[in-house]
Amino acid sequence: MGYHNHVDLPVYDFLAKQFTICDRWFASLPTDTWPNRLYALTGGSGGLTTTPSDSDVERNPPGYLLKTIFEVLQGLGVDWIEFFSDLPFSLIFRTLAQDAEYTARMRTLVEFANLAKAGDLPSVTWIDPNYQDVPDGISKANDDHPPGDVCLSQQLIAGIYQTLSSSPAWTKTLLLITYDEHGGFYDHVTPPGTPSAPGAPPAPGGPPDDNPSLTRYGVRVPAFVVSPWAQPKYVSKETYDHTSILATILRRFCVGPAGSAPSMGARTDHASDVGSLLSADSPQAVASAPAIASCPNAPSAASTTPGSYAAILRKTHFKF
Repeated sequence: MGYHNHVDLPVYDFLAKQFTICDRWFASLPTDTWPNRLYALTGGSGGLTTTPSDSDVERNPPGYLLKTIFEVLQGLGVDWIEFFSDLPFSLIFRTLAQDAEYTARMRTLVEFANLAKAGDLPSVTWIDPNYQDVPDGISKANDDHPPGDVCLSQQLIAGIYQTLSSSPAWTKTLLLITYDEHGGFYDHVTPPGTPSAPGAPPAPGGPPDDNPSLTRYGVRVPAFVVSPWAQPKYVSKETYDHTSILATILRRFCVGPAGSAPSMGARTDHASDVGSLLSADSPQAVASAPAIASCPNAPSAASTTPGSYAAILRKTHFKF
C-alpha cells in the first residue's frame, strides 16, 4: 500500500503540527464527488448518489434547484464570496447561475489575495481549486485528483495559508480544509451507518437524513482546522461530515433573535460544528508554511485526458 509522507506533503505536515486535524471527518456519502459536494453546499444531494457522467453533463447540463448556503447567507445579509481557480462549482445550481446577484460574488483567486491582504474578506469565503477535469486546467490541476501532482495542491494550500496568516484579520480567521470524497482508497475505520451486507439498509449509528436511505457516512477524508485559536498538534475524535461546514457557518453567522440557526435539513441540524476546536486561551503566533518553489513532475496538458481518467476513477468508487 502506497502513501505520501512529510516530504511529499510538507504543507500538510506543517499544518498538522501547527494546528488541529480531525481524524473522524467522513465524506457525507460512500460515493464520489458531486453528491458529496452537494451535501457540503446544501445539506443533501437531492437523492443523487453518483456523479453524472461526462456525456450526461454535456447532454443535460445540471440545473440543480437545491437551496445552497450562499442563498441562506444572501437572504440574511451575511457577506460571502466564492473564489475560484478555473470554474465556480456552484454554477451547477440554477438559481446561482442565472442571477447576477450571485454570479457577482464568484471571484478569482487573485481577488482573494488582494482582499485578504487588506483584511477585507467577507464573513464567509469559499475556495474552489483548479479542477483537473476542466479542459483548460488539466496541467495546472491542484485539487489532488489523479493524475495531478500533489505538489500543486501543496502550492495552493501554502499560498492560501500564507495570505491569510499575514492578513490583518488573521486573529478572526478560521480556514477549513477537507476533501469531498476519498477517491476509492481503503480505510480501516468502518463509517457509522454502514450496512451489515450489500443491499441491506443503513445500520444504526449513522447520521439522521431527510432521505431515510442515506443515513450513512462515506469513508474518512482529511480535515484540517487552521486558526490561531486552534490547539497545535491536536487530533479531534469528534464525528464530522461535510454538513459540519454548514453547521459551523450557520451557528456562527446566522443565529436569529430566538437563538436558533436556519435549518438546512436533518443532516446539517444534527451535525457537529468545529467551534469547540477553537479553544486556545490566546491566539498563537504566526508560523510560516514551507515554501513550494516548483513542481517539476506536474503532468502536461498533452499527457492527460479528463474523460479517460474520470471514467476510470468513477469505476473505483463505492456505489449504492
